[in-house]
Amino acid sequence: MLTSYPKAAFSDPSGPITSKFFAISKDQVASLKRLCGGASTFCAVSALVWQCTCIARRLPPDSEARLAFPANIRRRVNPPLTDRYFGNALVKLGIAGAARDIASEALASIAGRIRGAVGRMDDELVRSAVDYFEMAEVDSRPLKGTMPETDLQIISWLGMPMYDADFGWGSRR
Repeated sequence: MLTSYPKAAFSDPSGPITSKFFAISKDQVASLKRLCGGASTFCAVSALVWQCTCIARRLPPDSEARLAFPANIRRRVNPPLTDRYFGNALVKLGIAGAARDIASEALASIAGRIRGAVGRMDDELVRSAVDYFEMAEVDSRPLKGTMPETDLQIISWLGMPMYDADFGWGSRR
């Protein structure tokens, strides 16, 4: 199911907040992508993280587990944005499923859910999201607090040409 998450229900943290970085080798990514039926790196890694998060959080089996992520719309709008466009061009996509399904399905199935959400993003969906946010007058400031434990938000910088930016004095590679 493809959903949109313009507002999140945040609450005060009930305990300490932690973060952890996990390094994944090229060989591990290749194995994970094979396990996910040849899915993209983003879909494969996101599927693994979403499944592990659902298991680790011990979500009630009937709860709705939600995954949200920003998607690059530069090539999804008609006409596509030019390569010279410098600015945000993102729409937040979301998918949901029963926690029991996300925790127990094969990774290839979960990666397929994510790939399906990305695949449904087209010019019509992007323009609809822009219209919605303009009409809803969504406040762009970050909300304070924590997300419900059923929610997971992922951001990928894969393929972002951050080192290719040229501000007039040449590339910084």
